[in-house]
Amino acid sequence: MTAAEVFWLSVSSPITHMKTNMNLTEVIDGIFEADTNQDPMALNSMIAALNQPEWNFGKITTCSMKKTGLADIEFKVGYEWLQHEPAHMETYIGIIIPTGNKQNGEYVFEPIIGRGKHVGAMFGSSLGIGIWENKGGDKTIRFELANHSEYLFRNTQIRSFDLKNKPWSRYIDMYANEEQAQEASTQANPLYGKNLATPGINILTQQVKVTPGLAHNINSAFVFSVRTFEGEVGYNFFAKRAECVKLACPWLEGPALKHYNGLGTTNPIRNIQGDPYLEQTVMRLETTPAQTLIPVSVGNYETVVIKETDLDLQSATTPCLISNTLYGTLGYRNDEREYPMFGSVGGSYTFSKNNDAVLRRWTIWGKMGLAF
Repeated sequence: MTAAEVFWLSVSSPITHMKTNMNLTEVIDGIFEADTNQDPMALNSMIAALNQPEWNFGKITTCSMKKTGLADIEFKVGYEWLQHEPAHMETYIGIIIPTGNKQNGEYVFEPIIGRGKHVGAMFGSSLGIGIWENKGGDKTIRFELANHSEYLFRNTQIRSFDLKNKPWSRYIDMYANEEQAQEASTQANPLYGKNLATPGINILTQQVKVTPGLAHNINSAFVFSVRTFEGEVGYNFFAKRAECVKLACPWLEGPALKHYNGLGTTNPIRNIQGDPYLEQTVMRLETTPAQTLIPVSVGNYETVVIKETDLDLQSATTPCLISNTLYGTLGYRNDEREYPMFGSVGGSYTFSKNNDAVLRRWTIWGKMGLAF
């Protein structure tokens, strides 16, 4: 075997169609409809609330979203260390050339083709060895082991995040700066002054630097062949580190959490749940006269502005993933016919013992082909 025969090149890229649909529905009880005469900005629907035209980001649509495209080009260079029946062994290295898309932040769960426009490097190997064969040579059992690792490098994306210890605080109304709070406090129309604000999602969505880092996949399987029938049972392990997310530009101080009564007042301990305990008026009685701590007046606005240390950038990351998959296939293949054909069916079950980021799922598939 010459050197030219043991090196190989591979270029591949799937054409992918992605469709997401939240299937968002709701039933509105007319008894609890908001009075738009008292509050023109009130919304009678959660669906309407999640699709407010004032929101530039983080909307949840009732429509399905679709995307079709070339999902990254994988270029590999490999070397066959061993290619002799019934054993084989090879290794490879490669690069990932991004051709898909990355999220723009306008909608949650938008379809992403490929790996989010990340350039990457990959390496891997495969090993197969025969462990049993009958005398006739038409019944065999072999073991296959393959592993694949890839590292995705940093790029810049648009991501939404929360404040520390305040889940979903990205959707709380805020004042963009002290000038907006002053404007709300001086409105002749109190109703307008109460509602004047900037959607938090517009403020807590920023350009960030995202580094996905390392992911590893290892697959082991026993393959059984009986004449033209072939079966396979195997186990797949996948692990991926959590993303590292950092602000692309320094945080500009100015925004603050609006008090629910508005009029320029703020409430730094407010959360998305509207907890009455956190919304109540807090007084310092030790002073004379008693000092109001919450709501915070416009004059003390600078004491409650959101600092960069208040941002929970981890809430903008894809967490660490660890998944296990058990699978099995049964197929038929006949290359001796005038028109060679094959067909197979299979199923798998994916689970993770202690990782909520992995969905438990059953998968059933089938495929067939005919050459002519």
